[in-house]
Amino acid sequence: MERVDSVHIPENKECGQPKTFMKRTHIKATKAQMQSYFAWLEGKTKGFPSFKIRFGHHVLELSFPTQELYEEYKISLKYVYMDSDAAANGAIRFWNTALDDVLPPGVGEGANVIEYEGEAGFIRANRYGRWFGAYDMTTHIQYVCFDGRDLREYSPTWHPFRREFHYFAQNNGYLYLHSAAVGVDGRGVLLSANGGNGKSTTALSALTENMDYVSDDYLIMDTKTRRVYPLYSCGILNSDSLNMLPGLKEHVIGEVPNRPGRSIIDLLPYWEQFADGMEVCALVCPRVIKGEEVKDPKIVPDEHKRGKMQMAVSSARQNGENQIKGSNFVYRVFDCVKEIPSYELILSKDTKKNADALKKLIKGELKDV
Repeated sequence: MERVDSVHIPENKECGQPKTFMKRTHIKATKAQMQSYFAWLEGKTKGFPSFKIRFGHHVLELSFPTQELYEEYKISLKYVYMDSDAAANGAIRFWNTALDDVLPPGVGEGANVIEYEGEAGFIRANRYGRWFGAYDMTTHIQYVCFDGRDLREYSPTWHPFRREFHYFAQNNGYLYLHSAAVGVDGRGVLLSANGGNGKSTTALSALTENMDYVSDDYLIMDTKTRRVYPLYSCGILNSDSLNMLPGLKEHVIGEVPNRPGRSIIDLLPYWEQFADGMEVCALVCPRVIKGEEVKDPKIVPDEHKRGKMQMAVSSARQNGENQIKGSNFVYRVFDCVKEIPSYELILSKDTKKNADALKKLIKGELKDV
């Protein structure tokens, strides 16, 4: 076992706050050491209540330390929930205990950030965040532990487990993307835009206009086939967008904590429009022209590839890749979607017209793009 200790001094530009010294420990472990440790972790989490979900063409098991958490997180994963005995291709185990009770003996003494890795997997822990995560590369089982924290503080119940789903995705031939997707007859478009530019509104308005639906915010893409698959059965809209789609108001099941005016919507009443998978024929970047009344939506080529860049960078922020030194995630996203045509959709206030424009693009009925 090779151990390297270092002191990391994060940049702090806020006036009046001293720099924080964060001691980091990086340990290289043998395959045997990692496998022995993962076997011990599996024993610690055995017997927790669990359920399985469809993850593209894989099966993923999720287990929780309490029945309450099991029930709460199942709500947003109802569409991909599996009531079967199908063998899982991997698992995510969540539980709550002191970090020192789960770290290998002697690891992380005096350190705030611990990285312990080898050929068989890795462990990452952060004492400031009171968080521990481990990934077994052989079994594709993840272990996520919180020291005195509620899991709901770390992962929202409406679009949960972004980082954990990302780890499973990248090790099983998928990309976990911050993107929406809607379509017609098995073919569709990715919708990607910075916040406030109508990505979720466009996706959910398409759903209300009887288009096929995969996601309003997050999905997974098969890197070989470029097919996209759903994960979540809840959507999020701000109050202005919800007023534009009043039919969704009766399906609101809660508010996003600490985000006034953002509603959580149960989309299962639209179950029949959910697509189990969808071929992607284009990437569309919705855009709101502020201060201008747009009567009819317009689709134009995205010559600067803004949509692809926004999707890649935003996905890296959401799944934690932007915090990993030397990550090639953004490059891998670009490489996967480089052959997909890219467009901008100038949105109008008429959500039906916006959906109709997407339908024409998907069907190849637009002659001027």
